[in-house]
Amino acid sequence: IFAGLETTAMGIIWTFYLLGKNPQAYEKLVDELITAFPDKNTKITYDMCKNLPYLTAVIYESLRVKSPSGVVLPRVVPEGGATLCGHFLPEGTVVGSSSAGIHLSEQNFQKADSFLPERWLGSNSDELKNMLFSFGLGPRGCVGKNLAWLEMYITIANIIRQFDFSMPKDTELTE
Repeated sequence: IFAGLETTAMGIIWTFYLLGKNPQAYEKLVDELITAFPDKNTKITYDMCKNLPYLTAVIYESLRVKSPSGVVLPRVVPEGGATLCGHFLPEGTVVGSSSAGIHLSEQNFQKADSFLPERWLGSNSDELKNMLFSFGLGPRGCVGKNLAWLEMYITIANIIRQFDFSMPKDTELTE
């Protein structure tokens, strides 16, 4: 276990940054939250958020564009070796892939460098979700994935519903 609070916090920070840099996406999210929660004093819960399509799309897209976990998780090629993408890898070879390499590839995501939450609302969203590697995949995936989603939903929804924000045009963050 190598992640935790810091990666979730970074996911939330990058989400706000990306929304600040993309005011149209921010406005769509504000509209969805106002429609879902007309009373600003509503205590927004995970169960209330998880069915909001645009909020969910914003989180998926933020995790894709700025994955909070940049760690490459190494794996060892098993006995007998393996062929990957037409290349033979001998047994014992250490291999791995980064989420950024997957998420920012034009082979996997059209306009990969752009923040486009709408991509997660299309008919191929399930296919795209299979390429989201922010939490790893399969039995070695992040054990805290569900907690991270809960924290992101509640934090982002509550802050955006309670406050208006904008970002100065020249603001740039670096990783």
